[in-house]
Amino acid sequence: MAEPAEANAGCTAAEAAAAAAPAPAAPAAPAPAPTTEATTEATTEVAAAAATEVATAASGSVVSVEAFEARMANVEELLAREDPEQTPFKSIYDADDVLNNLLKDVERSALAAAPEQKAVYEDMSAVAHYVLGIDGLNSDDNSAGERNLTLALAHLNPEGTPVKLQWVPLVIDSLNRLGVLWNDRGNYELAEKWLSSAEKVYNEWKLCTNPPPMPFAHTGHKHDVESMHTHTLYYIAQMYTICKKTMQAASYCYQTLKRQRETNKFVPTEWAMNCASLAGYYTENRMFAAAEQCLSIAQQTLPAGPENEENRANLFVARGHFYMDLLESEEKRCKSGEPEEAAAGVPLTERLFGLDNGECEFVKLVPVKAATQAKRLFDKSMEQLQQGTQYYVLDGFVSDHIKILYDMVKLYELVMYFEPDDNIK
Repeated sequence: MAEPAEANAGCTAAEAAAAAAPAPAAPAAPAPAPTTEATTEATTEVAAAAATEVATAASGSVVSVEAFEARMANVEELLAREDPEQTPFKSIYDADDVLNNLLKDVERSALAAAPEQKAVYEDMSAVAHYVLGIDGLNSDDNSAGERNLTLALAHLNPEGTPVKLQWVPLVIDSLNRLGVLWNDRGNYELAEKWLSSAEKVYNEWKLCTNPPPMPFAHTGHKHDVESMHTHTLYYIAQMYTICKKTMQAASYCYQTLKRQRETNKFVPTEWAMNCASLAGYYTENRMFAAAEQCLSIAQQTLPAGPENEENRANLFVARGHFYMDLLESEEKRCKSGEPEEAAAGVPLTERLFGLDNGECEFVKLVPVKAATQAKRLFDKSMEQLQQGTQYYVLDGFVSDHIKILYDMVKLYELVMYFEPDDNIK
């Protein structure tokens, strides 16, 4: 990160946690196939099969499942290509030509099909619309993307009907993308609707011990339901952050980080700094035990090495702020006459991120009754802030250095409240 997490003035810590957190890596399109002789032959066969099917469909033949798979494989091959900068969407447009022709042929086949066969063609049509929808969004044609994804969902996940478990990967992906689209448009009510639906579908799918596979092997993109659900949680966190719903935002930030840790799909440096940002929210809401654990876990997770020197400094500053905020909270408690039981804030009943006892100790918070107790918090905070100034030196980091100096001045003001000797004050 380019600056200390706490230097992000004008936003809450929960906003910083959600905004700073990198989105889980989006499901990538299949990588371009190696240009071996065998691959070239296979590609030629796929293209030939698709071309043959176009010709037979035009002459009145129905689209078989095998032919549908062959043409969808051709679409996947096109989408896997890398386009030149001059024509960045050429492969998408080429794939869409195949898909639009396929839709016409499927529609023609459905008209001539027996009633018991029509469901297969409806599935084919929905899959084609799904891929067209993603292509629309990926080529900056959001209207076409929205229209096609909505058409796909109308068949794959009709409102008011049980979830079609075989289509859950496509359904969650479609709902996620529509949620992000409406979030970007500023319609957070619709964004919440789509994203909450994605979360609900996943929860229903998770209850099934043996969910059925998708009917088709080729659906345009590869899918990982667990990874897509992590995306859902992240997108919801972003949405709640923008809407200033900090409690919900922090909850979904935590769930996102927890899933990344559990699946071991995270970048340690980024994860550590996002965890530290989440600690700021917990501190703001007097959840001191949770904040302390976040900071401890962040420091344990951050890799060693000179490349993380700035991040280490940011963690020192964050921990310095934690002790300073704790001292300030105690000053306010004493001034307001709150009972000593309120000193620890919101208790923590479980270990964060499912980590065992050996990785992090619970913070033991006690009410500050005397100057000596206040001085201990003062010393801890000052030590961490001074560690931060070793990186944020005056010569080169003027603004950051001065901010830390102001924090130190504030520390002296806070500790003086608990000093009974007016001469020392």
